[in-house]
Amino acid sequence: MRKFEIPFEEKNSERFSKFLNNLYSKNQLSIYIWTELSNDCGVYRIPSILDFNYHFVFEVNTDGLIQLLSENLDDELIFDFTEDNNERLLEIELSGANWIKVEY
Repeated sequence: MRKFEIPFEEKNSERFSKFLNNLYSKNQLSIYIWTELSNDCGVYRIPSILDFNYHFVFEVNTDGLIQLLSENLDDELIFDFTEDNNERLLEIELSGANWIKVEY
């Protein structure tokens, strides 16, 4: 497992976009999106990690957790977003056979 933390708004940067492209290059399969609402509604499947809307607003999820899981279950990314002393942060956790090799 690999973790790193960035300011929440940095996910809208060119650097973060390149990071997602690098993840895609390691695993191009469909992605399941899990949030706490998935327990009631089920997971949502998108064609690839490049189809994930990473420009989401901080208030999109009151639990502050979004999990992306590759279709073959080989790779996982967890977004854990919090606010501390009026600073919004995004912790990113990578695990699995392929994505863990990708550097930010």
